[in-house]
Amino acid sequence: MQLRVPFFPDVRPGSHFAGITEWGDFSDDTSTRNFLLQTQDGPAHLFQNRVFRHTSHSARPSTTLFEPRDTVFPAEAVDMPDTLAVTRLRSDVDGLLAFTRWKSWETKGTHHENGVLVRALDIHVEGTQRVSWSQGDATMTLRTQWDTEVRDRPDGRGGIDIIDRVVLMSEFVDSRPVADHIREQRAFLDLVSIAVFGRSLYFRHHEISDPSYGSTVPAVARDGEDTFTYEPFHHLITMDTRNEATQPHPDAQRLRDDIYLPLGAFPQHVLDGWGAASDRWQQFLRPLRALLRRVPTAPDDFVVTGSIAFERASDLLGRQPGEEATYQTTKDGKTRPTVATDIYRCLHQLGVDWSDLGTDTVGVARTIAWHYNGVKHPRGETAESEHLLLTAFIVRAAVRLFTLWIADPTGGLLGSARAQHRVQHVAEYFHLYGFTLTDNGRFVAL
Repeated sequence: MQLRVPFFPDVRPGSHFAGITEWGDFSDDTSTRNFLLQTQDGPAHLFQNRVFRHTSHSARPSTTLFEPRDTVFPAEAVDMPDTLAVTRLRSDVDGLLAFTRWKSWETKGTHHENGVLVRALDIHVEGTQRVSWSQGDATMTLRTQWDTEVRDRPDGRGGIDIIDRVVLMSEFVDSRPVADHIREQRAFLDLVSIAVFGRSLYFRHHEISDPSYGSTVPAVARDGEDTFTYEPFHHLITMDTRNEATQPHPDAQRLRDDIYLPLGAFPQHVLDGWGAASDRWQQFLRPLRALLRRVPTAPDDFVVTGSIAFERASDLLGRQPGEEATYQTTKDGKTRPTVATDIYRCLHQLGVDWSDLGTDTVGVARTIAWHYNGVKHPRGETAESEHLLLTAFIVRAAVRLFTLWIADPTGGLLGSARAQHRVQHVAEYFHLYGFTLTDNGRFVAL
């Protein structure tokens, strides 16, 4: 969102634009201002506005283009606070309906005496399904939400649409900046995006609620009180996620096809523990989050970024049984870990059998490492494009499964996600292309 303010530079007392001109040096992009903007739909609060562009003229109107960090609307009968801090942030995010498998509606038909034709159809809509967990200082909640929309169709017939959705809400005991809420919500979305769907999920819409935006309304008299205060939700546009709403929406069928496991497979203790796990493994999760946002994603990008993430995770895992097979022997006869060692340490946690690909965990680690090094450090021997694509399939499945292991090191989520089945699915691509792997990580034709 941007606010364009036209004015004539004039500082004479009583001049129409004196107040605007005296805002100060518009070229100073370090200054911020809050604005109360009156619109046809009511007042809007614009926080931390910075100058985006300024043009100054003496003979015609000058303009200043502001960009607010956060915009709240509508905000009738609410005094604008000096800073925006809220207790609750409710967000619409891609994929939550497919992840939860919830719905807000149910139908019941009444039939004619013949028992075939429907005489009446009752539709009951209510947002009652929800689950909450603790995540650091925040309480996170997924719950059903619904709206209705009356539509006049092109063929002249009318109708009503029920818009069914699941929202993600973060709540703090005390009011916190919007950025704190977004950070906690993104941490949860890392789990859903990387592990559950293997694709980027975007914020589409935000709403805030806070005592500073509370409203007092008439109420049925109770104990002498004839009013009560409630905290409605107000629309929010924030710079943190503004560009995400313009991204293409994922295909609903693709989401259902790509899902590894639904919300019902996540025990309460796993949800409660994800906040701490996410903080500990940020160096692994952060590059993958960025990778999934690059659409379309090239196979070499998947191989390189996934390998970098495994390298970072390796430092936290430390030495693992059997990793000596991935060591490199130096000229003086000593051995040292390699990139394949870092990858092996992560693959070792998955406890899956890679034999359908023709090798074991060591061979798969060598395969990924060889192609990673080949892309990162070009050498005489160049990987075939088909080999690079198949290696990317391995990496994509491996990072998703390893993220589930981070969430639940007991292996319970890996079992629920049928980790071995995911490996077999990758093996199907190998057979389709007519390749298998050797123990030293090379592709050979079947």
